[in-house]
Amino acid sequence: MLDDRVTLLEETRLPVAGRGAVAAALHNGLAAVEWRPQHAAVTHRDGPAGDEISDIRIWQRTVDGMWTVMVQKTNPVAD
Repeated sequence: MLDDRVTLLEETRLPVAGRGAVAAALHNGLAAVEWRPQHAAVTHRDGPAGDEISDIRIWQRTVDGMWTVMVQKTNPVAD
């Protein structure tokens, strides 16, 4: 018997929460999670100290249709 607050965490799919949803997910078997990029680009620019850096941003569309930055990372470019 599953608690109402149960959450199923598996490597191959997004988390599933709630007794009914978890029971259905377990009954249906494995489901793959797949991410498909809509656009990719790498930018290079001069950093504050004059050295070259690259940026990456990962965006996600929210429930209301707006886009928000989920990950932002800046790295120096190796010579």
